[in-house]
Amino acid sequence: MTENTDDLWLKQWIFCSLKLQLINESSLREDLKLLSQRQPSQHFVIGISGAQGSGKSSLAAALQQLWLTLGVQTDVVSLDDYYLEPEDRLKRARLWHPLFAERGVPGTHDTRLLLSQIQAFKRKEPQHWRRYDKGLDSAARPGVDSTATGTQATTARLLILEGWCVGLKAQQLGALRHSINRLEQHQDPDMQWRRQVNQQLVGDYQRIWQELQRLIWLQAPDWLAVCRWR
Repeated sequence: MTENTDDLWLKQWIFCSLKLQLINESSLREDLKLLSQRQPSQHFVIGISGAQGSGKSSLAAALQQLWLTLGVQTDVVSLDDYYLEPEDRLKRARLWHPLFAERGVPGTHDTRLLLSQIQAFKRKEPQHWRRYDKGLDSAARPGVDSTATGTQATTARLLILEGWCVGLKAQQLGALRHSINRLEQHQDPDMQWRRQVNQQLVGDYQRIWQELQRLIWLQAPDWLAVCRWR
């Protein structure tokens, strides 16, 4: 399939930006300046995925700052900002499995809200992105609606969505026959929780991933490295 002009622009834009994070070459910055002058009118959504502690938030912040210096306003949204409120997770815990009371896995996010906002963003409608306070375990703040940040609606042209499971696809059912860790062995012996998590990835999560024009994956060397980073 031949790439259209907008897709090619985004590919070059991300490539030069990521390379500049590794190699501080003036020629790369000049390339980005030229690209910024040819920015399409289309709104793009870029995903950043990787294990916990792999640097998703740091990379997203670095790209946002870099692009701001080039006059390209960018919003950064974390999948964590769309956690369901505790009472909503408890409803799913009663309906599906007690482990859904704890935030983290697919099935504990307000995917309908996130999907609707991303689609509206791509229609060039200004957005108030949700922000979640993990300390309070709530997105609501006094005098501020839980779907908003309380700040002025954004007019950004690029959106970065970062999260550990961004872009993740559901597993084949054959891969869900046996527990893979102690938690599953003791708290999910019949695999009900894990199968429901997997099923969630087939629905709204997959529809969100389909809105991404590009996905950046940060590969951890091994699981022990993830444990050290955390």
